[in-house]
Amino acid sequence: MWSEGVYYLNFRLILDNPPGFDPGSEIGNDPFYKFLQKTWMAHQIPVAIILFMIGGWPWVIWGVAVRIAACTKMHWFISYFAHTRGPQDWHLDGASLQAHNIPLLAIPTMGESWHCNHHAFPSSAKHGLYPGQIDLGFVFIRALEKLGLAKDIKLPHILPPRPGITPVTDRALSIAAPGQAELSAADHNVSD
Repeated sequence: MWSEGVYYLNFRLILDNPPGFDPGSEIGNDPFYKFLQKTWMAHQIPVAIILFMIGGWPWVIWGVAVRIAACTKMHWFISYFAHTRGPQDWHLDGASLQAHNIPLLAIPTMGESWHCNHHAFPSSAKHGLYPGQIDLGFVFIRALEKLGLAKDIKLPHILPPRPGITPVTDRALSIAAPGQAELSAADHNVSD
């Protein structure tokens, strides 16, 4: 785990055939989002100034340095553990690396630890798909929706059926789009 952490934090992975991600021209070419991406570190300066005015250096250290370090480490832990062990509801056909759900990390990762769900439905705003799966990130998205700052929120049951995923548990299809069972069966030449 520690050697992977060193690689994760210090090296860049360049793939011959990287997976495609197209956020669309509305987002990918938006000057504001490009600005945020290029200047994200500078965004900590106003936060640091406010925290310093409230509580001095201890507040800056905990509110900026420790917070960023914890977020980076949490992302690394999810990357490591969620790709090595844990429960699964879906299998991604042809993927050399399978994802797993890590229940103990659901709260500190804002739901990202429901990683198998995320891999099965990457377009879904909600990762905690089943009863008892806490997803604070989705709670935040719903709050943004109520404030009028988010709309057209995608969930697995309204996304088109996705080829290349196989349900592993009985509950898996309970959250999927109509037709997912038939598509999964067709992908594997399974007949009723």
